[in-house]
Amino acid sequence: MISILAPLVLVLLLLRQKKRRTRARMLPLLPGLSLVLLSLGYDLGPSAEPRAVDEGGDVLLCLDLSRSMLARDLPPDRLTRAKEVIRTLLEQGRQDRFGLVGFAGVARLLVPLTRDQASLGHVLEEANPLFLPKGGTDLGAALQTALDALVISEPRRSPCIVLLSDGEDHGDAGKTMAEQCRQRGIPVLCLGLGSRLGAKIPIRSEEGRESHLRDKQGREVVSRLLPRGLERIARLSGGVYYEDGGKAKGLDTLYQDAILAARRARRGSPVLGQVLALLGLLLLALFLARTPGGRA
Repeated sequence: MISILAPLVLVLLLLRQKKRRTRARMLPLLPGLSLVLLSLGYDLGPSAEPRAVDEGGDVLLCLDLSRSMLARDLPPDRLTRAKEVIRTLLEQGRQDRFGLVGFAGVARLLVPLTRDQASLGHVLEEANPLFLPKGGTDLGAALQTALDALVISEPRRSPCIVLLSDGEDHGDAGKTMAEQCRQRGIPVLCLGLGSRLGAKIPIRSEEGRESHLRDKQGREVVSRLLPRGLERIARLSGGVYYEDGGKAKGLDTLYQDAILAARRARRGSPVLGQVLALLGLLLLALFLARTPGGRA
């Protein structure tokens, strides 16, 4: 914000100068100061990458708790598989703060940002479709709740959202919320759970008998992974889409490949920051040399 406002203020000052000579003398000041301010958004030291890891970040986990997540095309079922992925992320992100949003037809913040991974793990263990009063799936509501929870996050902590879902979406706000995430510089890393062939959704009666969910026509519902909406959210927000379709290859590198990669990209290249700072300082030196007290 400073790098945007400061040049605008300088432009107004330049326009108020009455003498053309004074305007010409001050011209290097505007781009020089702009480049120096812009470089402040980058890690300038040689240890920029390790620092991006050691300082930790803020990760908001959005877990789909709709009934379709009980489908068993991933062993033992989609929801359990999603919880396993989250536990791996928690284990690898010891320096991070994590929060948890559960969503179906509505979204609810289950755990605000915290370093208390044990408490989050307890809530995660108990999370199920009965946590929420409304069925269906609303990806937009999940992202909105996640953004609200990240309002306390500082930009230097490179906040991101991890969305775990089978992709079914009965809302229409996913696209809009993904664009808002991008505007705030918060990428959404989407993990699609399920298979393209799909599976039936088990339900259990009060007597404990298991059957399968049926539609209004009495036909058994087959739930499939629908990646298109998740891919779009990832693309529009500046994130990445991953898919867990029951293949042998696991997602143990998801934290390293997605979360840390997004964090480093946001915190910037130290080389680029150094170049911007150098160019800015050269222009400021030129400005000082052209002032009445300078040598030129």
